[in-house]
Amino acid sequence: MDLRLKDIVQTYEDKLILNHVNLEIKDKSGIALIGPSGAGKSTLLRLLSGIEDPTMGEICLNNHEVTHEDKSEYFKKIGFVFQAHNLFPHLTVLRNITLVLEKVHHIEIEKAEKIALDLLEQFELIEHKDKIPAKISGGQAQRASIIRSLAISPEVVFLDEPTSALDPILTHEVLKTILKLREKKMNFMIVTHEIAFAKKAADYVVFMENGEVIEHGDLSILDHPKTDRLKNFIDKVSYDI
Repeated sequence: MDLRLKDIVQTYEDKLILNHVNLEIKDKSGIALIGPSGAGKSTLLRLLSGIEDPTMGEICLNNHEVTHEDKSEYFKKIGFVFQAHNLFPHLTVLRNITLVLEKVHHIEIEKAEKIALDLLEQFELIEHKDKIPAKISGGQAQRASIIRSLAISPEVVFLDEPTSALDPILTHEVLKTILKLREKKMNFMIVTHEIAFAKKAADYVVFMENGEVIEHGDLSILDHPKTDRLKNFIDKVSYDI
């Protein structure tokens, strides 16, 4: 995955959220966005996914000029996993996956079901295919949400703190699922506070604070930060655990 951000500014009601962010990353498959709450990580993820447009600046992801892209076409090429699983509550796990394939990607029901069932088998959720979200755990629902994002064979999967609403046991369950993305060499970008997980899953780290990119680089920056701000953040997160 190649990413280029040029002078990105984002404001909400005159409040500055992202402050002239510039970043260039080449040939990385797993990117972790880390930093304290309010750093602008989730906002940046929404901009990269095209869910929102920046107040100012240019975004290029692979060959997509995201700020100028036809959003309806761009959305067909990416997956997005929200903090809450966002499944349709009245549909089964299987139907939650096949519906998107049918209605958005115009895939025939037989093929859509095969894609969904194969993924549910791979990610160890096949036994829950006929259950509605209320009948499975939060971790299983979030895993189903990840599977739904994978069903379209996206170029990139964006994950916005997918374990933030889960207890430690369910968090581990979801993180194991995301590690499989790494094993399959899929492109993904994740907002996470799980430093140990970032070390396992990502091959590049971006540390943000107060709407700015403070430090970025390969995983070595987590063990040998160059800035006091990243060092202090890692120390605090480790202490809190």
